Amino acid sequence: MNIETKDLQSFLVVAEEENFSRAAYRLNIAQPALSLRIKDLEEKLGTRLLDRTTRRVKLNAAGEVFCAEARKILLSLSQAVVATQSAGRGESGSLRIGYTKRASYFLLPSFLRRLSAELPKLRLDIHNPLTTAYLYAGVLDGSLDMALTYLRERQDKQLASESFTQSELVLVMPSTHPLAAAGKVDLRACAAERFVAYPSTGGYYLRSVMERLCQDAGFRPFVTNESSDTEALLCLVATGRYLSILPREMEGLESDGIVYRDIKTGNAFVQHGAIWLKANDNPALPLALSMLRDASRHARHGGPGG
Repeated sequence: MNIETKDLQSFLVVAEEENFSRAAYRLNIAQPALSLRIKDLEEKLGTRLLDRTTRRVKLNAAGEVFCAEARKILLSLSQAVVATQSAGRGESGSLRIGYTKRASYFLLPSFLRRLSAELPKLRLDIHNPLTTAYLYAGVLDGSLDMALTYLRERQDKQLASESFTQSELVLVMPSTHPLAAAGKVDLRACAAERFVAYPSTGGYYLRSVMERLCQDAGFRPFVTNESSDTEALLCLVATGRYLSILPREMEGLESDGIVYRDIKTGNAFVQHGAIWLKANDNPALPLALSMLRDASRHARHGGPGG
């Protein structure tokens, strides 16, 4: 039928003015051109819309129906334009965010509050806490737009990343351990010790870092117990039987019978920040990253995670 928006707009102005001359003036077109446009519209619809007299025009029954529907159409179109422009600016649409359980806690709440306050039309799809390996996989396969996670030493070339905090890893041991009196501990002295740690499967980055530190010291850690729960690991250390390697932030948890000692090495640190796919064209992503950077400047350091 090829009815255009200008046909609808012209018809509505004529309906409001009930006069072709005044309607033509509002539309800034010649009256004969406007009359022809309305006549063509009626021919396309196969029915008259206006009752004409020498002084005025008035909607007939069909015109009343078409007038109401035309207003709906133009309103819907206007709303679609606004929504589309908003999405193009990244102000609406959706943003899929993943994060590690504890390592993101210091930053995630303030970041999400900022997003919700400044981009209320943006739908936030917050995934359940995941381990570092799963977060990297999610960003790479496109199921996540961004992730707050530990940053691997070697990044995939498809990924972009930005570090926001650094955590130092320390040796956690029973307060009764012979090495507890030392200010710093050489890991080589722990080669015969039994360790408790995060699981070796499931993508726990801190487990791989612990193994790397021990290997650098010349041994493979003998891990007798595994747990994804940090508090459970601390309880095992408190039994007096085991050691563990955890981020220093765990000192904030009160645990009787446990001490935290520095490791004599220059690389007992892990970086935590954001990763995203370089090719991700979600317009909300640059806005979110800008807010994340701002939130990181005001956030306090939180606890560790997967």
